Amino acid sequence: AAIELSSPGVLYVSPLCRAMQTGLIALGPSQAASGGEFVLMAAAREKQNLGGFDSMSNRKGTEILHGAVEGMKRLYGTQPVKLRECVDTFKRLNFDVHEAEEDWWCEGTSDSSEMLHCRLQEFMAQILYTPHETAVVVGHSHFFRSVFKSCLSEEFGAVNKTLAKDIVTQKLCNCGVVKM
Repeated sequence: AAIELSSPGVLYVSPLCRAMQTGLIALGPSQAASGGEFVLMAAAREKQNLGGFDSMSNRKGTEILHGAVEGMKRLYGTQPVKLRECVDTFKRLNFDVHEAEEDWWCEGTSDSSEMLHCRLQEFMAQILYTPHETAVVVGHSHFFRSVFKSCLSEEFGAVNKTLAKDIVTQKLCNCGVVKM
């Protein structure tokens, strides 16, 4: 499982800054070394809740990439070696920003049930029909909880009662991992 995680064929990443940074720091070096894709996945953005200002953006396409580099400079500003490693990795990655070139964020103060349902359907279709043997998604806890609430099978819930209850009610910890 660790090998699958560290070297996926594709890395889908929410276009929000904190997910971009997590993807770059945690999996960027292995993706750059393997030539794997680093795809901004609009459907994986955080579920917009009322007052969730850290779940909003106004950047598109390559602006998101520039913002991620600026964020890394702030994060590693006092550590020049780490910053240089991060920037070098960034330059070697194969980015696909296609999904984030248009408005990809929630226009209102929160996602409507209909909007979230459509986004969950799009997300699952992308995962199910990816041409890659292994895909990793870097996203957000509330969004993943919505995915599990919407898509968890009854059979899984019957066999794994505690886990099934936890993944639809509990928040994933920062940088938490779920293998599906």
